[in-house]
Amino acid sequence: MSIACRGGSYRVRADHYVLACGGRGNTRLLLNLQVAFPQLFGGSNGPLGRFYMGHIAGQIAQIEFATEEHAERYLFKRTSNGTFVCNRFQPGAKLQRTFELPNIAFWPTNRRAAFGETDPALSLLYLWNSRKAVVHKAALSEADRSRYSSVLNNVLRNPVGATYAALGLFRQKYGLAEPYLVLRRPDMRYGLRYHGEQIPISSNRVFLKGEQDADGQFKLEVSFQYLPQDIRGTLQAHLALDRWLKERKIGKLIFDVASENLEGHIVAQAKDGYHQIGLTKMGVDRNHAVVDHNCRVIDIANLYIAGSCVFPTSGQANPTLPAVAFAVRLAEHLVTEIRRQSTPATLSMSSRLEPKIVVPLSVPRSMC
Repeated sequence: MSIACRGGSYRVRADHYVLACGGRGNTRLLLNLQVAFPQLFGGSNGPLGRFYMGHIAGQIAQIEFATEEHAERYLFKRTSNGTFVCNRFQPGAKLQRTFELPNIAFWPTNRRAAFGETDPALSLLYLWNSRKAVVHKAALSEADRSRYSSVLNNVLRNPVGATYAALGLFRQKYGLAEPYLVLRRPDMRYGLRYHGEQIPISSNRVFLKGEQDADGQFKLEVSFQYLPQDIRGTLQAHLALDRWLKERKIGKLIFDVASENLEGHIVAQAKDGYHQIGLTKMGVDRNHAVVDHNCRVIDIANLYIAGSCVFPTSGQANPTLPAVAFAVRLAEHLVTEIRRQSTPATLSMSSRLEPKIVVPLSVPRSMC
């Protein structure tokens, strides 16, 4: 394998190789390899670089619990061994099939500070959580700028209340060591955060553009959008949760905007980019997948991929834990393979390409 890094070129010889570049790095390397060998990975219309997914997340409603006991069931609590846990709301399999709901999870959080917010603790939390967006002003909408100014003015007008609130927040965060600071509300009304899966479609993809980096590797262009089904599924899941809460007298949802504006409210918050899922998806054949069940690249016998880019669906949860689990599983598989093989593996391809392949691995400078 040839590695280009910081202007230098190096060769590495091994029986097995694992690409674990993170983000879209694995996909970029394989797409650059495909330039030299167009038949690889199903060709230009194959699965490589497709089915790009993240998650759909946001907050479009508040949850009002019927009693304090119900509220406490879904807030962080410390277990006997000192670990913090919290319950979440998730639709069951039967409900998902009946209403065609996506995998999605809900949990109580701090409600957003409103215009003219008078609660000093909630105001301080809002200002603290908005600090990064304020520094990068482009991330703030006009409505958010107005809300930020309104909340800041209310804090400045009540310095005594803000000081007491700050002390209480400090105690809850550092004295009780809660992992996420949620203010207990006397009205039992909280914000409701959601985090759901994105439907995989082949048109959500990355591809090479003409621009090259310092090491001669082509950079990536991204084509990404949420489907109407993603938006409708998220809204229907909220409505199903509202019905479930009311039927069991646990509480109810209070939506932030009128019903006709809810889908638009979801769309406005549908921004991901944190979780890089898909692109080198797992499957059984080269026409529909890039890697097999062992994370081995189907077209190259001794090349493996580690990362959430191998997942064929995004699910509702953060992919970090399963990505680590798959990396451990891959390591165990490689140990087994190395022990099993009596001779070094040779680089081969399922397609009938004769030339020996040297993978031009260009590591980003920040990783060198």
